[in-house]
Amino acid sequence: MQAADINALRVPVCTATLQAEPVAAADVAGDPALRGLSSLQLLDAVVRASTQRGMQVLLAFADGGCDDSAPQLGAQQQAWTNGLTTLAARYGTTTGVIGIDLGSSGYRNATWAGNSADADWNRIASRAAATVLKQAPRWVVGVEGVGNNALCSDSARKAPGSNLQPLACVPLRIPAKQLVLMPKLAGPDRDAADAFAAADFPRGLPASWQRDFGTFAADHAVLPVSIGGGLGDGDPRDPAWQQALSGYLASTGMRSAFLGSWEVGNANNAGLLASDGSPRSDKLQILHQAWGLATATSASASAKSASKADASKATTWNSTFSGTATYTGSGYSGGAVLLDPIPSNAFITALNPTQMNFGGVKAALAGAYLEVTGPKGKTVVYVTDLYPDDASGGLDLSPNAFAAIGDMVQGRIPISWKIVRAPITGNVQYRIQEGSSRWWAAIQVRNHAYPVVKFEVKQGSTWKRLQKMDYNHFVGEQLGNQPLSIRITDIRGKAILDTIPALPEDGNKPVYFEPGNVQFP
Repeated sequence: MQAADINALRVPVCTATLQAEPVAAADVAGDPALRGLSSLQLLDAVVRASTQRGMQVLLAFADGGCDDSAPQLGAQQQAWTNGLTTLAARYGTTTGVIGIDLGSSGYRNATWAGNSADADWNRIASRAAATVLKQAPRWVVGVEGVGNNALCSDSARKAPGSNLQPLACVPLRIPAKQLVLMPKLAGPDRDAADAFAAADFPRGLPASWQRDFGTFAADHAVLPVSIGGGLGDGDPRDPAWQQALSGYLASTGMRSAFLGSWEVGNANNAGLLASDGSPRSDKLQILHQAWGLATATSASASAKSASKADASKATTWNSTFSGTATYTGSGYSGGAVLLDPIPSNAFITALNPTQMNFGGVKAALAGAYLEVTGPKGKTVVYVTDLYPDDASGGLDLSPNAFAAIGDMVQGRIPISWKIVRAPITGNVQYRIQEGSSRWWAAIQVRNHAYPVVKFEVKQGSTWKRLQKMDYNHFVGEQLGNQPLSIRITDIRGKAILDTIPALPEDGNKPVYFEPGNVQFP
């Protein structure tokens, strides 16, 4: 999956999974290590293997059964609430597990601000979110839409789960920073909308998507989910629908989305694999277009050009960047770039994705120090987290940092900032991720004078480059059982050489640290 540029998994879970039911041997025939595990142990194994390799995991747990029938609110509400509590308590502190989706494929009986208490989705979702966040306060909570709705919604037919228009009238009682809107979208393979009968039906889709959920992307995190469809294996109109969705997401900047499933494809499951288990390049192309990794439609190409024009105002590492700052009390633990522990009085910030992934390198500015100028003066902050929904130039400062340069009452202030040499002493340090071994390892560089963007291991007469991941570790395979001769390069292009002791023989060792012997000039 990572070779296909997939960096996050949405893992559906049902009530029976949490009851540690036996797993049929045929279901895990491809991996002997999974044989004999219960359903809950199997879920643990999936989460552990995914997160250790740098994948992010979003669990999905709906109020419904474990079959393929359409979910209905109120069907198993107590079991659902208990399950949410169990999942949040079990995985709430697991690095890489980012939250939970409260739905699956759209509740068929859900309304927004309706009269029926057991089908009033905005109230039910708000209560469920409170249950989850009590156990896992750092998680995000995914909330899907409804279908047709009498309140604050246009009259066009809506697929269940796709319609978030009523949010404009009746907001959810979920903290904004932990709310992710997750509209569930279905094309001709899974939905029988009359609109699909028109020969030019793809032309009208972007406008309807914009009304149903796109309009909220300006001030909410929006993460669409394509819940199925064959991507060409079923209804011949489905590829046009998928292409339209991919182009729409790319052109509007909603580049994060759960599209497709990692299984052999059929007309119903959006499977991305061929019958022999290999990835289908034609299907991956559709995903890559949505993520901005492949040739886009003219609309998305125009959006990319505009984005490049904006970014050209500050395109070198020593540029002065401009944007808006907000503040938050989070970021001292559990940050996306895994820099714990962080002193509780440190001046820190979360950074927008444009500069965090500067120059196309994931987590390029993780651990950087920024000199920030605001209305009241200057301060220096440490980059400890990602602010995923912020615009280029934006920072989400700790309260003490915000107060040093602006008025807390304002909440948002204009800023400019630049990268500066870290106010540190001593040499670099290396964090070796849990599960690392001679076969697979994730290595983080800490205490660096400038952000590290490149990590290479010498093998024979050549240098093997390790890929930097979103979680601020460099990942490599087959690194051997000898001390590692490494070359690390900072954002200025300065390189230093060092040696790390040999990695563990197996992957059973927890996180550990190794001292470095050098520092950037």
